[in-house]
Amino acid sequence: MVFIINRWVSLRFVFSSLRYLFISSSILLLLVPVAQGEFQRETQGLLSDLSKELYQNHPEMKRLEYQTQQSLYDIQEANRKLLPQLNLRGTATFQEKPNLMPNFPFSIFPNQQYGLGLYADWPLYLGGRIWNNRSIRKKSYENLKKQSEAFKQNILYDFVELLFQREELSSQKERLQTNIKRQAQFVRAVSKRSKLGNALSFELSQAQSDQWAYKVQLQDIDLALPQVLSQLSQSLGGQPLKQTDSASSLMEKLERAKEVVVDKSFLPKSLEEAQKLTMQNRKDRILAKSTREIKALQSELLMSSYRPSFIISGFGSFDSENVSGLYDWDQFGYGMTLSLSIPVFSFGAGKKKKDSIKAQMMAYDAELSSVDKSLEDQVKKVWDQWQSLNESESMISKWVWTSRQALRKAEQEFYKGRIGSTELLRMQQAFDRSADRAQIQSLSYKKATLGLARVLGLDPLKVFSLKTEG
Repeated sequence: MVFIINRWVSLRFVFSSLRYLFISSSILLLLVPVAQGEFQRETQGLLSDLSKELYQNHPEMKRLEYQTQQSLYDIQEANRKLLPQLNLRGTATFQEKPNLMPNFPFSIFPNQQYGLGLYADWPLYLGGRIWNNRSIRKKSYENLKKQSEAFKQNILYDFVELLFQREELSSQKERLQTNIKRQAQFVRAVSKRSKLGNALSFELSQAQSDQWAYKVQLQDIDLALPQVLSQLSQSLGGQPLKQTDSASSLMEKLERAKEVVVDKSFLPKSLEEAQKLTMQNRKDRILAKSTREIKALQSELLMSSYRPSFIISGFGSFDSENVSGLYDWDQFGYGMTLSLSIPVFSFGAGKKKKDSIKAQMMAYDAELSSVDKSLEDQVKKVWDQWQSLNESESMISKWVWTSRQALRKAEQEFYKGRIGSTELLRMQQAFDRSADRAQIQSLSYKKATLGLARVLGLDPLKVFSLKTEG
């Protein structure tokens, strides 16, 4: 009976433990996506904060901002011309009386006439001049906004390219430091073998020479890396010889972000999709198309002088021979005028202007087709390069893994005295070649992705993010 109770208690404890383990595992699994989402937002948020500082400190952005504001005022001015124009007009007329002192050149007693009134002019149609002018202003405003967006993208792409240079130099520095430590161990081991007479005379010198070669490469990187960091700091608002507080704070955050991460989900899956995205997203192509539309509107504006115009004019005024009569409603008069002007004959100027505009539009269409063809060739070239690097990534990973395993086995055999330093050096050089190639491959792939995203006109804040340590 006691055995059965103890067995029942044990089983109950096991089931209870499994139940708590299942609940805790479920909670952890639910928290993992949240943590990943928080990390993704943090990394993208850092690059977004950096981009705002980049835009704020670039002088060209200020110029585009002022031009955009000016273009907005131009639209408001064009809208004003759609409404009637009211003018308050006052007149004082002095007229000579006839047959009074004809031999005298000037009249001593002029006839005086005073007027005061409101005059309204409303051009309902001027051959499309008003509406085309308004459309041109609106298109110019939209173009400036697109230029600002395109310039922001270029600024951020240049900054990401600097981040890639920093990442490349930093990874080379870490790898060289590891190689120097390993080479120092190798030099000590060869030195011991040389004292025991188990190494050839040149092997120690060769090992020391390779050690110095690594140190020279490290020194070159130590000189190049501060220059890249200085460019990053200046992009964020720092001065060449002085660091501002905001730039210093952002550089501290940037120090924790050692790696640029590529989000492949925003990249196209085929060449056809890449070309389609290019035609949709490239700001320079959109600007070229919009500029063609502006030229067409300007041409219509030139043709407006060869078209009919229709204007309504009205007035209400006081007219009197005395100033005091200007306030007498008996002297008040009003009227309205409808003006219709139709160009009848201009010696063929309208037709010639129309033919000239047509030829000009055909030239712009040919230029736009040339831009599209150039973009298609550019996309294909960048796509092929990116696809080739993407496909070779797995093979290079296998190469690094096998060369690392071979080096580890060679080191074990060397310390056991089964192989000489020459064989170990050959295996070490083989691993270095594979590691160098893997590093070059990784950074080349990221740079190719940067080039592809730039050609496609993708938003860099969606494709790239910063991986933060800690």
